[in-house]
Amino acid sequence: MSKHGQLNNPSCTDANDNNSNRNNANLRRETLLASDTLWNHGRSHTTNSLVPPIVQTANFVYPTWNDLENAYDNSANHTIYGGVSNNTTHLAEEKLARLMNAQSARLFPSGISAITSAILSNITAGGHIIVVASAYSNTLKFITHYLPTKLNTEYTLVSGEQLSDFANSIRDNTQVIMLESPTSSTFAVQPIEEVAALARSHGITTILDNTLATPLNQQPLNLGIHIEVHSCSKYLNGHSDIILGVAAGDTQHIEALYNGESRFLASKVAPMESWLLLRGLKTLQIRMEHQSRNAATIARFLETYTAGADAGADAGAGAGAGADAGAGADAGAGAGAGAGAGADAGADAGAGAGADAGIIEHVYYTGLESHKQRTLIHAQMTGNSAVLSIKPRTEDISKVKAFVDALHLFALGVSWGSSQSMVFVQSISYSRVLDDETYAQAGIPTGLVRFSIGLESVDDLVADLRQALVHLA
Repeated sequence: MSKHGQLNNPSCTDANDNNSNRNNANLRRETLLASDTLWNHGRSHTTNSLVPPIVQTANFVYPTWNDLENAYDNSANHTIYGGVSNNTTHLAEEKLARLMNAQSARLFPSGISAITSAILSNITAGGHIIVVASAYSNTLKFITHYLPTKLNTEYTLVSGEQLSDFANSIRDNTQVIMLESPTSSTFAVQPIEEVAALARSHGITTILDNTLATPLNQQPLNLGIHIEVHSCSKYLNGHSDIILGVAAGDTQHIEALYNGESRFLASKVAPMESWLLLRGLKTLQIRMEHQSRNAATIARFLETYTAGADAGADAGAGAGAGADAGAGADAGAGAGAGAGAGADAGADAGAGAGADAGIIEHVYYTGLESHKQRTLIHAQMTGNSAVLSIKPRTEDISKVKAFVDALHLFALGVSWGSSQSMVFVQSISYSRVLDDETYAQAGIPTGLVRFSIGLESVDDLVADLRQALVHLA
């Protein structure tokens, strides 16, 4: 193990080898999870404890002058000061790098600090950045307000659903393309491999926020992306008890982050939070499988409330079959178990929404066959997360408020990815964080309601939604 999770592992993707990227694009999750050091076997350098210790110290000491000098000369394999490195954090970074098939990974105090540091590391004063218009609100705020003010940078907002969106936006001073695929609002996806190839041909750095998909369901580095970023506070941890971010990629880019923005602007990661992240990673796969099965069932149930009888019939059949799209093709016995609970919800959905049919205009979820980018999703993702949105047909915001307030099992809060189901209306934050022009370009409807589906009984969640949906009529 070395500083910021750098791996001396020949199996890691060479960021400059596009053929390797393509060949590895469809790595099965089982392949990624087979590593002996990934989940339960990453023991400490200094103890034999089954669970790695929390190295709670600010200073690391050495017996002699020569030993300390050697540590500085070989800092990749030594810890010197807790503000820069820590053994517990190193272990978490190494595991994350292996999970993402990265050469190196660096933890940050938050997801947004990982994103902003990655951007700052690759853009200079007067540069230009292309960003997906429906990306995370604080990512957009940083690019559209902070960077132009502080560094006189330029930006272009694009839909990102077509390669031409990016090709037509490249300028002589374009230095970064910022992707978020899928987005965490309307779950639009970008053609990752094509955008990565285009960017490389122009010497442009690509950064992709892969928080929603997780490395289990999408491997952007294998598709040619330079830097993959995550909010570890979401699925990677899964328990809503830490705030951390990570940037992963080839050694060159992460070394630059380590020696620059991470060291001077966002260096400190508490060992306790690293330890909690390590704990959460152990259950990532089984959490994602269960939650995505629940989400697929619920998405199909909600489609029965859209106009048109066909949607209801299809949703009932799909939910009854179990959430195959949610956990991916290889969920195995887990998917079979989930189908049992899903069948009850499916039968309810098949019965139709009755008098309330048509109160939902659209359901957004990457696991639905109705998703307009379904072919691309199948091509670059191996499964789906457990976050989805609905666009109510009503324009009466008081009805949307009544619907949200009537939910009992969904906690009302801004984040997602927890083991507990949550609900949020993104216009609450986007309209306050972004200026009017950027908010309009983001294309997020005012009444859009986002659900993060947890580990609860899917039948209980469906019942809760059903009793609350009457408020949208």
